[in-house]
Amino acid sequence: MIFLKTIFLTFAIEGGLIPGHDVALTNNYSFIDKSTISLNQSFYTDMQFTIDFGKYFFISGGLTSYQWAHKGEADFFPFRMDYQFGAGAKYKSVEIGWAHDCFHQVMPYMILQQYEKLDVSHTRFYVKAKIRMPLFE
Repeated sequence: MIFLKTIFLTFAIEGGLIPGHDVALTNNYSFIDKSTISLNQSFYTDMQFTIDFGKYFFISGGLTSYQWAHKGEADFFPFRMDYQFGAGAKYKSVEIGWAHDCFHQVMPYMILQQYEKLDVSHTRFYVKAKIRMPLFE
């Protein structure tokens, strides 16, 4: 039962604007009225969580949604979702883990020119070292 008392959930939400995020559609989608969508800037919403099991183990995950704004309206047109999931162990300033990252278009068969040469998913094993030092005292 002592182990159960040391489980912590951390949740974070973030949102913002990505100015100059030029995205060009490679196909002519008749269902998208390009005159009503701001294609040269994107908005995003990011949600992340981490569950710490004691001082040493964790799992984490999250998603990021990217949207274009409709001109003159208070709604958005989502076009991509990024997903993250990971797990690992940490001790003091060293973290060893596994993570899977992937992104998926929300509209079927949509290809974003700036991402054509990248994989849409990858899995990684990593070692991370963190250093924290005072800059001013």
